[in-house]
Formats: sequence, structure tokens, C-alpha cells
Amino acid sequence: MKIYIVRFSNGLYIRNPFFSFDEGLEMSFTSDLNKARLFERYDTAQRHAETALRCVVYCSYEIVEVKIVEV
Repeated sequence: MKIYIVRFSNGLYIRNPFFSFDEGLEMSFTSDLNKARLFERYDTAQRHAETALRCVVYCSYEIVEVKIVEV
């Protein structure tokens, strides 16, 4: 199974909603990779990135495949 995250050119990621319930809409992004939202489908990640670009001005994004390693 492939997992994806969205990384913006300013170093931010789309925040997992479980980490932003008390921080409001303006906290929809995080610089902490551990709090980034994971997507199971590439096209879903792309849709969320396009929507988020309305909030992140002058930014581009890339969708990154995440490799999960069990330790």
C-alpha cells in the first residue's frame, strides 16, 4: 500500500485533522512531519493540495510517497 503526503515549497504540510481540532482553520498546516495528513490515494492528495493552495499564497506543492518503516 502506498501512502502520500503533500509538501509545500514553504516547508509546510497539510495537517492531520486529528491534530487541529482546537487550533482553528488558520492552523490547517504544520511544519511537523509527524502531524502531517496521510493520504492513501494520489488523486485525493492532489485535490487537497489544490484546495489548500487557496490558503497558501505564492506556493507550489509536491506529493511525496511516504515509506513506513516498522522499528
